Amino acid sequence: MKLMLTGATGFVGSQLLPLLAEQGISVVVVGRTKPAGFASSQFIQADLLAEQSLTEQFQAAGCSHLLHLAWQVEHGKFWSSLDNVAWIYASVRLVDAFARAGGRHVVVAGSCAEYSKSAGPCDEYLTATRADTLYGTAKDATHQLLRHYCAQHQLSLGWARLFLPYGATEDRRKIISALLDALGNKAPLFKVQLHHIRDFIHVSDVARALLTLVKKQAEGSFNVCFGQAISIQQLIELAGRLLQIDTTAFIRASSEQPAQESYLIGNNQRLAALGWSPQITLEQGIKKMISRRPH
Repeated sequence: MKLMLTGATGFVGSQLLPLLAEQGISVVVVGRTKPAGFASSQFIQADLLAEQSLTEQFQAAGCSHLLHLAWQVEHGKFWSSLDNVAWIYASVRLVDAFARAGGRHVVVAGSCAEYSKSAGPCDEYLTATRADTLYGTAKDATHQLLRHYCAQHQLSLGWARLFLPYGATEDRRKIISALLDALGNKAPLFKVQLHHIRDFIHVSDVARALLTLVKKQAEGSFNVCFGQAISIQQLIELAGRLLQIDTTAFIRASSEQPAQESYLIGNNQRLAALGWSPQITLEQGIKKMISRRPH
């Protein structure tokens, strides 16, 4: 197996590179920026949003598997950015070039944002994909287009719906990092919906899940999630306990008026059937984040 990887310098992709090296998997990175310390012979410089033919470069690379992570994910902007529409076309064009170069298996990062906010654990084949954001809609549209394309061109496709990855290297504006900063008086207080229910998964578990889908040549949709629910209030209380901070006043001051019920948790049994299971609990993950934060 020889793997082609996009999004290698991103939050999830940067966790994958050492994992691939550890397992001795040959990898070729495609993107605008070569990862630090990465050999030039294993890098194809390309702007995936640009109109350029990549088939010849892909043929020369000789990769059998593709893991596509690249997308517009700038915090606070990606939900409604028109770049989401551009990434639909870019993703299909990427897979087409890969197929023309003789590729056999594709894994693409989708999102839990494809789902409607349901009253129970999201199931890959029972829960409706009714996204309420441009980002989620674009991911779902990409999935549908690639599903048909791969079926017509004899490629197997694994679609990985990532829930809420977190970890020490995440954007400091993401919910867990932002809460740790606010609780530690390193950032202003911000409002939250205390009753919202979410499913957080450590980024290292996400990386292992994606690699499992690649190595198993898994086909179909898979929830990449921990599979346990926690409310934002419980998250604040957990972070406070680990920081040894009383969160009573913080919770009272940060609470927004209750909005419509929002429940986003995944069923990970399809992924678990491939031999994967999450290794890092939310408490362990937040402890890791705290230990790596500057004092």
